[in-house]
Amino acid sequence: MGRPHFQVRLGAFAKSDSPIQLASIKDARQYRIGGYKGDAKTQFLLDRGIEVQAALRDAENVRKLDKG
Repeated sequence: MGRPHFQVRLGAFAKSDSPIQLASIKDARQYRIGGYKGDAKTQFLLDRGIEVQAALRDAENVRKLDKG
């Protein structure tokens, strides 16, 4: 196989006092993950078997994170 055509960079957020550390995408499977409906990064995670709670707006995911 040749080199990849592009790379996908994903960011993850957690509360500052959270002990969560992700070394790979597979590590995310055990957590609730928020994403955006129709977003390519959300689809990337779904394609890899990671459940994503999709939201329409940034504020929705911030509220979910704040509530835990």
